[in-house]
Amino acid sequence: LRSAQTVLDKVEIYRIKIAALTANGQMIEAISMGRVILAQLGCELPAIPNEAEIGKALQHVASQLQGRQIEDLLELPAMIDPQAQATIKLLSDLGKTIVVGMPGLLPILSSTMVSLSLDFGNAPASLAGYVYHGMVLSVFLDDVEAGHDFGKLAIKLLDRLNATEFNGTVLFLFSTWIQHRREAIRSCLPTLKNCYTTFMEAGDFLS
Repeated sequence: LRSAQTVLDKVEIYRIKIAALTANGQMIEAISMGRVILAQLGCELPAIPNEAEIGKALQHVASQLQGRQIEDLLELPAMIDPQAQATIKLLSDLGKTIVVGMPGLLPILSSTMVSLSLDFGNAPASLAGYVYHGMVLSVFLDDVEAGHDFGKLAIKLLDRLNATEFNGTVLFLFSTWIQHRREAIRSCLPTLKNCYTTFMEAGDFLS
């Protein structure tokens, strides 16, 4: 408990360090730092994911969702557990890094984030987990319908949770990886334009 509390006290420092490593193109180093910190919070990410670990993570979240509609996750309570909040924030920070530096880890990351939300409730960072999971379902598993539903879930929660810091990420991933698999290409253009405007207004030139 003391170790976890120490990490909680320094979470924002670690997030800045991970962002700096990512900005410098040091993806593997950023992921390694994230893994060490997350382990201290009780969240294990494998160094090199294998098919068995990926399948186990996907199956676990699938079993949690059994008997639920994806849209039901709109009504999850707010996440209040500080350790869960710190964990899902760090996982969301690692998302872009993992997409570029170790994409095989993405199904485990997204499954872990969705599972945390199901266990502890929705936080702003849950939106990144939902859209990453939609991307995994659409691209890795060719489950276009469920992937689209997770992407739409993230978009619907943007306003509800006032999660402005995730606007660009959600819109970008939805429009580039998910939307065109289920909707006409022309319908992606307004989403992409909105995404571009959002990033520019936020001063986010890395995404």
